[in-house]
Amino acid sequence: TAFTSDLIAAIDASLPTAACREGRAIGGLSMGGGGALLMTFDHPELFKAAISLSGALHQPMVKDDPRLRWDLAGLYKGAFGTPFDAARFNKANPFNHMRGLRRAEAKPNFWLFIGDRDYPDLIAANVLMHQKLLEAGIESHLRIEAGRHYWGTWPQSIVPALEWLSPQLSSGCRAGS
Repeated sequence: TAFTSDLIAAIDASLPTAACREGRAIGGLSMGGGGALLMTFDHPELFKAAISLSGALHQPMVKDDPRLRWDLAGLYKGAFGTPFDAARFNKANPFNHMRGLRRAEAKPNFWLFIGDRDYPDLIAANVLMHQKLLEAGIESHLRIEAGRHYWGTWPQSIVPALEWLSPQLSSGCRAGS
């Protein structure tokens, strides 16, 4: 709620924004990319579109999930508890939040980018997310291009994402209108 209520309201009140869904998008890279999807799934009324660059997406965990052996807990460095709490991880997993998006009146559009040399689990999950969005009748664009999960990859991936985003957003709404 700090993000979806307080931060957005503060930005709209203090800056000349297009203070409506049609003028608002969210994006992030790595864990922020996964977070951008999660926020959009939970609040499609707030965002026209979402961009995820190398999104830290993982399929929900199952009992005795072997992924704990490759240190999923270490990857998230305590974000899901210490010891790692798989139920908490699943509760915050974007794959488990798509139901709300399916029921939304206005569906946001999605841009997913992942490098071809990123972590194999992330590549597979981004491809699966793209497929699930399309199956739900939601516009999704997936780009897999040269790159790793690294700062050098993201500057080249943001330009096409913003070129895709720009014509979708409207400046026709303002705070207080």
